[in-house]
Amino acid sequence: MLPRTGIAFFLGILSVQQLPELPSVAWLWAALPLATVLSWCRRLPGRFILLGFTVGVLWAWGFAHLRLAQSLPPELISRNLDVQGYIASIPDIREDSLRFEFEITGQTDELPVRLPL
Repeated sequence: MLPRTGIAFFLGILSVQQLPELPSVAWLWAALPLATVLSWCRRLPGRFILLGFTVGVLWAWGFAHLRLAQSLPPELISRNLDVQGYIASIPDIREDSLRFEFEITGQTDELPVRLPL
């Protein structure tokens, strides 16, 4: 039973990655009762498979929203911003790019605390 549940979990994650855009967090909170009902329903055949798929969807959806909450809002991309902070991660140096996380110390309301740059 466990391998099928793991495959269903993986398919739930893949289904979220195929969406053109993430639904709002309100839908995420509305889907949590579905996972609860599936975990309690003992007579439903294949309930562990459905539960694995549902948990996979919720897991990928929740982490995607958390990751996107750390990005720069689109309306600020073309603006010059003066911020103070420090490099919060080891820089990832490649041939054509340099990536690191920047922790903002002087917090403003329009910027997240940590930005992946």
